[in-house]
Amino acid sequence: MAAARAGAAEGVSMETIKRTVREVCEAAIGLKIPAKPTTGPLARMPLRQFEIGYGAAAGLSNKEIANHLEISEATVKVHMKAAFRLLDVDNRSSLARIFNDAGITFDRDRDLLERSSITVADLRDDERDLIKLLADGKTDEEIAAILSTSVPRAKGRVRSLLARINTNNRTSAARWWFAANKESA
Repeated sequence: MAAARAGAAEGVSMETIKRTVREVCEAAIGLKIPAKPTTGPLARMPLRQFEIGYGAAAGLSNKEIANHLEISEATVKVHMKAAFRLLDVDNRSSLARIFNDAGITFDRDRDLLERSSITVADLRDDERDLIKLLADGKTDEEIAAILSTSVPRAKGRVRSLLARINTNNRTSAARWWFAANKESA
């Protein structure tokens, strides 16, 4: 902050410095928050909830969102809970589905597709069924019940699929699925 104050003393406004820092952060983590929709479920969200929800749907951790928006992790958690209640979802994959359905894309999706060495066509039928369940926000318990298997076996299948498409979490897997389907359409 001392450097920022020094820059302000040199005739550069604090707003210019903050905007520049935010642009550098956006470039570094690949997150540029789009305009909030004026219709649909996302339109009901206050702007800060939308920004935080976008970060979560993009696959960022609470810490990454907090750093990007210059707020505390506790504030991120409060807004996430409120956004989940408002949109009637209970996980980040379901949140990603709402953003996808609203036509909101993520700059990071191209990276997800490039990092993965497979396409939707390369998935076996059972893998395709599993990733659809992940994209719908199903829990391990729900997946186990739908697939008529045990929860540990369902968790193992999810881990294997995440490794196969080269993602590290369910939200990224859901985004890979949405992006891959857009590419093949």
